[in-house]
Amino acid sequence: MLITRAKVPIETELERRNHLLKRVGGELVGPCPVCGGRDRFAVNVRRQLWNCRQCAKGGDVIDLVRHVDNVSVAEAVTTLTGEQARPMRTATTAPPAKVNNGDDERQRLEATHRIWRESVGIAGTPGEAYFERRGIALGDVPSYGGLRWHPLCPWESGTAPGVVARFTDAVTGEAGGSWRRPVDGG
Repeated sequence: MLITRAKVPIETELERRNHLLKRVGGELVGPCPVCGGRDRFAVNVRRQLWNCRQCAKGGDVIDLVRHVDNVSVAEAVTTLTGEQARPMRTATTAPPAKVNNGDDERQRLEATHRIWRESVGIAGTPGEAYFERRGIALGDVPSYGGLRWHPLCPWESGTAPGVVARFTDAVTGEAGGSWRRPVDGG
């Protein structure tokens, strides 16, 4: 079962845990369930997003359960729904990278170029939805064209759907590396 913010509102999950917050305008404000404090934790009820300024964390209701219980996405979904989460789609395990003396940098750059070529524009993908769930409008992101979506991005010992960004040299514009973020539910 795929859980959405609409199915389990953040304020409902906080109430279930007896963590009551004070309403201030369109937000609920109070102590963080993890680090405490007085007013460092806030929930935007309309957008269904939370943020703790002290912990420097935030997100949707799944991220909240992960933060409070220190659990995986699957365990958070189980907590919220009482059902097991579907495993993330992965392809067959990729072979471990071969290390050739002196060739590491070249191989890393080749992998960066390959991943970038295999990725597609982020608009209309689960990657765009990932940013929207976190309250980030892609039009507000500098270098929006530098974010892409890869449905089977190489990750750890396999693959996972994810967002890809490419780093380039400020002077030459040549690719120098990449940032990848797996996105559950790809």
